[in-house]
Amino acid sequence: MGRRFPGTGGGGGGGGGGGGLPGEFNQFELFSHAGSFTWEKPAGLVEGSRILVHCWGAGGAGCYVGVGNNATGGGGGGLAIKYIDESALNATETLTIGTGSETYSSTGGTSSFGSHCSASGGNCGGNASTNQGSSGYGVGGMGVGGDINRRGGSGGASYYSTTTNHGGGGGGS
Repeated sequence: MGRRFPGTGGGGGGGGGGGGLPGEFNQFELFSHAGSFTWEKPAGLVEGSRILVHCWGAGGAGCYVGVGNNATGGGGGGLAIKYIDESALNATETLTIGTGSETYSSTGGTSSFGSHCSASGGNCGGNASTNQGSSGYGVGGMGVGGDINRRGGSGGASYYSTTTNHGGGGGGS
């Protein structure tokens, strides 16, 4: 999950600020390991500015589903993109990064940025349960609460014959 926030002055330019002046989106912070983290609102966040959050759910594992010797790929995690006004942010927000699934019948973990937005993980290749309004083996997760919400790609179907076989590819996030 990535989060971009306005600059606090100093340093080189970039983003909308240019020349080190305060402005939106001149800095970023990336959280890429599963777990729960506490994000602290930067002290120099300019009044009236926004942060931009990209929230991805974890992917589902592939699986042999036992139907006609098929092995379906896991679904990709969903994506939520949200602009959040600095006045809507708490002094700290809980940031959760979902864990990728490891069993054939589960779902990848949900990622979230406080209560602002979240993205569900993709279904595993052996899980056909409903995932944010869509169901099927290896269906992708879905972004929730973002300004933009996208579903992850579905896992691919496999190929089976008596002499050559291959499993389905994983869905993209």
